[in-house]
Amino acid sequence: MACWPISAARANGSSGRLPLRDTVVAYPEQKQDLHSAWLHGETDRYRHFVLGGRFEAASLSVRDRSGRLFRFDLPEDAVFEDRIVRMVDLDGDGRTELAVVISRKGVGSALAILGLREDGLRILAETTPNGLENRWLNPSGIGHFLGGNKRQIAIVRRPHLDATLELHQFSGENLQLKTAVQGYSTHRNGSRHQRLFAVLPGETGAVDRLAVPTRQRDAIAVLDFSRGGNPEIARIELPGRADGDFRYDKTRKMLLISLESGRSVSISLDLA
Repeated sequence: MACWPISAARANGSSGRLPLRDTVVAYPEQKQDLHSAWLHGETDRYRHFVLGGRFEAASLSVRDRSGRLFRFDLPEDAVFEDRIVRMVDLDGDGRTELAVVISRKGVGSALAILGLREDGLRILAETTPNGLENRWLNPSGIGHFLGGNKRQIAIVRRPHLDATLELHQFSGENLQLKTAVQGYSTHRNGSRHQRLFAVLPGETGAVDRLAVPTRQRDAIAVLDFSRGGNPEIARIELPGRADGDFRYDKTRKMLLISLESGRSVSISLDLA
């Protein structure tokens, strides 16, 4: 693996430093140390194609607030099997982390946390991989799900198979598994849509909740991980299967969901 300022790097692949197709340049939620990040370096060396296009990304680039560009290249046995770079300060130290899916031949996908440190852009922590090639996971929400000042990141392992939702917490050096529950899927195989979920912000001092589809995507479950045990506090049946990025209106407490049929439905989530 390597990283260096882009000005000193050669373009990787035919797409060079341009963002990957079906992706966008990401920005952090607050103005901190990093300005933007994007995936690039189109490659077909990992032939799973769970996100529809017959390509994945070989590289990730970051621009910091001073305008410097840095690039991280994966080795030949790995790709960024993702279309979104998630930019957020996970451990509360004032520095922005990057959360992204890395898939490797032989062992499948893991959630990786990258950051810009004194020695450059590097991997800071990873979850255990899924264990088999062509076994994917989908990052599925970041929030204060357990209370306190720490944020957690949700992932759904194997969303098209056993669909296990896990909650991980980044400490600055590792990712700690906090809880795991089965039966929730946030992706349809072959779809470019990865945001089949919504973080429901809690009131002042309250925990955030997570709205996700059930495994068959024919119902929406609301999860409160601060309860311990079974986190599901509500389940709403849908008139079809969810298939599209969720949108949550915090003011109206309404969740807008697209269905496979092309219809859209609005669901009230005014939960006490």
